[in-house]
Amino acid sequence: MEMQSDRDRRVVRGEDERLLASGLELVSRVLGKDAEKELRHRALDPAYNPRDTFLVVSGGRVVSHLRLEPREMRVGRSLLRVAVFSDVVTAPEQQGHGHARTALDAALESARAERYQLALLFTDLLDFFRDLGWSPWARACFTIDIQPDEAADIPTAVRDYRAADLDSVMAIHGHCGSRYAGPLLRSIAWWKSDLQRRADRGEIVVLEVDGAIKGYARARHSWP
Repeated sequence: MEMQSDRDRRVVRGEDERLLASGLELVSRVLGKDAEKELRHRALDPAYNPRDTFLVVSGGRVVSHLRLEPREMRVGRSLLRVAVFSDVVTAPEQQGHGHARTALDAALESARAERYQLALLFTDLLDFFRDLGWSPWARACFTIDIQPDEAADIPTAVRDYRAADLDSVMAIHGHCGSRYAGPLLRSIAWWKSDLQRRADRGEIVVLEVDGAIKGYARARHSWP
């Protein structure tokens, strides 16, 4: 395969529908997401703007993708403008050539210009991002191995999320999130889009006791 030089590389924003579609196809290939569903889900996000997608193009094709999600984060009594970086991917055959770093640099430059106060991302590549100047923000994390052949003993009080549960889920998140720094401020429109997306994937359940929602849990089956 012929390699392209760095001079051939450029960053474009997501207004170009053709390149955006190529970027979503790349996300689909690397992370296993459905490109058409991903675009529909993004459109449901009230903060979504195609310009917040950064695409690295080399040799006439998209080789890296990054999405900036505008959010606000509660820290004590203050709210910070936060740029959440998501779906940071590079084509497997193009890794090791600085494409992801190019996308990150462009997104950070944009975030600074728009006066975001913090950039945040979730990743397993701690060493990679630490070398780029990022600092880890440790929070408690627990894992469990789930064997597909093990029968799950699910309490009858646990059921799938329904649209009518929205107010209760929002209240639980607001109550629990006020106790520590880090929760993202979530509007009603954001909740509706996020819960619809996760409910469609079967990724959210609630705990109902005597007709009242006492808790909820969200899962991510497609974590990279």
